[in-house]
Amino acid sequence: MVKRFLFAFFVLLLAAVVFGLDGPTISSSTHPDSGLWYKETRPAFEWEVLDGATAHSYALGMEAETAPDEISEGIGNSFRAPPKIDGLWFFHVRSKVGGQWTDASHYSLKIDHTAPMSPQNVEATPTDDGNIRVSWDAAFDESSGVDHYVLFRAFQKDFDIRDPATVVLSDNIVGTSFVEEELVEGRTYHYRVRAVDKADNLGGISKSVFTKPKSFCDLEISFTPSLEQETLSISVESQGGELYHANFFVTVPGKEREMIAENITYASLIAREVDLLGVEDGNILFELEAEDNDVDDCSIQFTYFLDRVGPSGGWLSPPENLKLLDVVELKVEAVDSGINPSGIKSVEFLYREDVDASIGFAERVSEREFSLDWNTLSAPNGRYAVIARILDFGGNNVELSRSVSVENTALLLSEISGLLSQAGEEKSKAEKLKGTLIAAGLQDAEFFSILGQADGNYAKASDLLERQVFLETALVHALNAKELFEQAAESVSVERYNNLYVVFEPNSEAEAFREAGLKEELVGEAASNLQELSVSRRIEVNKISDSNGVFYVAVILISFRDVNESTPVQIVEVIPKTVAANASDIISSTDFEVFNADPVIKFDADVMETNYISYALAKRFSKEEADAFAESNPNKEFLVPPIVLGSSASVNSGIIVERFDTEKLFGGVSSFFSSQDAWVFVLAGVLVVLFLFLVIVVLAVSIIIFILVKRRR
Repeated sequence: MVKRFLFAFFVLLLAAVVFGLDGPTISSSTHPDSGLWYKETRPAFEWEVLDGATAHSYALGMEAETAPDEISEGIGNSFRAPPKIDGLWFFHVRSKVGGQWTDASHYSLKIDHTAPMSPQNVEATPTDDGNIRVSWDAAFDESSGVDHYVLFRAFQKDFDIRDPATVVLSDNIVGTSFVEEELVEGRTYHYRVRAVDKADNLGGISKSVFTKPKSFCDLEISFTPSLEQETLSISVESQGGELYHANFFVTVPGKEREMIAENITYASLIAREVDLLGVEDGNILFELEAEDNDVDDCSIQFTYFLDRVGPSGGWLSPPENLKLLDVVELKVEAVDSGINPSGIKSVEFLYREDVDASIGFAERVSEREFSLDWNTLSAPNGRYAVIARILDFGGNNVELSRSVSVENTALLLSEISGLLSQAGEEKSKAEKLKGTLIAAGLQDAEFFSILGQADGNYAKASDLLERQVFLETALVHALNAKELFEQAAESVSVERYNNLYVVFEPNSEAEAFREAGLKEELVGEAASNLQELSVSRRIEVNKISDSNGVFYVAVILISFRDVNESTPVQIVEVIPKTVAANASDIISSTDFEVFNADPVIKFDADVMETNYISYALAKRFSKEEADAFAESNPNKEFLVPPIVLGSSASVNSGIIVERFDTEKLFGGVSSFFSSQDAWVFVLAGVLVVLFLFLVIVVLAVSIIIFILVKRRR
């Protein structure tokens, strides 16, 4: 055993000598991330204690791959270094395990305790939009480098950043500029900047710079000219305040600049007149030099076009009295005449009905031609005067008129089609409601009256639209149809209140057909049709609300699966007396034949044309009666499924059913007594009754005798 232990120890020792042992893992609480810069100059290190370690040796320096000597620094596993200079440092440690030193482990760290320099060449510049842009040169940081800048703002020169009134505009500016917005006009703003390096050292504060945002005129100034014969009246009005130190000048064609108002202060209106006698047409320049109440420059110019001669023109398209549809080009020629004409300012097209309606402004397509594409679908059909209003810069205008007819059948056709489409959707809802009412045997007078009117309007509108005649009338009918279908649907409400559903299994139902008295030669066909047509019976209780109030009706629906070819059938329904006492209690929108008033009825139908046949109970239930009817589960009262036979079968009350009466279906008394065994049972019953009667008489007599004997004693 000892030999084995010594052998294993020798093998481990030999492996350590040959291959070496991994050193301990190192960490730092002061510089936890080797990739980041820290301003702490006294780094602290910790390392793991390996199993069997008896000593540690470590070293801190600026060499990456240094291996500590083999002189023990003790058994402790932490070290706090004295202050170190800025730069990249490396800590190395190794442990002694089993008398052998491990390989060295290494840990790198970055130290930067030196703050960056303060930013230089700081400038504050007002911008044209009333803001202030502060900019500076990039600050220098030797070790980690600048990370971001902090910008301070105050309202006094050489302010202290620790002053409570100082505002930090931003503490994380990556670039070297910042724009402050929403400033107060006329106020002075002071700024200082500092840099922050990647070790979070705060740099020096820059010198203070200041400026004011640009000040703008606070007034809204307008010019109003008015020409009367040869006198031009001009007024200048200020909104938002008064004018200060205002000088007003005018320059007319052929004359020098002339002052017409001088050094006017505290005025919001300046009015003057200019004599234009002998002045040729041309541009008249008005210049106002003025300030507002905070000495902002409010100078402004206005040009009046003196043009005594109006423009002229002519239509190029469309021709007179043309019938227009879809998109047409409106095009005119327009020129401005006279000496120094002001020129064509705009050409506007309008169509004149009760009032003028603007079509739009034309685009100049050549020196003298102006054009606009008019989508006539935007105008009602009819006859109009289309106007081209030509305006020059002198305020003169001329109107050119052209008669046209707009006949956009496409627009009207689209409108009618849209209304018929909407009416069709409402029609579908009304038809569905109609089917439900008819299935329930209800002929609601108001609903069917409105529906008839709606159908009539719908048919007329559709016919006129198809022939594309009297389209205005078709539009009225289409609108009436839509509204009437909506009105019909709102006049009555049908809500399914309860639903009882049964699907029949042919194999199990064949015997039921026999029990019902169906001739044996027809049982197979009836069972086969039951399967092939997926015949089912559903009893619905519907809640009806109309102008007369609320009531409930029971509807029986016999349904079939869809088929793709004509399949005429005869359906015989044997109705329990607990559901309907007599055939007169049954109503249906489909004609039926009464075979037996018990009742037994027959329908003729083509399964391809309709996938169900319905009939209803004539009785109108109250809510309580409807609940009781549903809870009784009337489906269970039906002794036989619907009997579905082909149209070739000879079906009548005498052939389809053998003794199809109450005695056969419900086990009547006459059939019971037709059996000889039944008389034996009757006689036995009579004897039993007589015997019981004699026993009772004997007991009664005995009791009486007992009482009399007891009294005598």
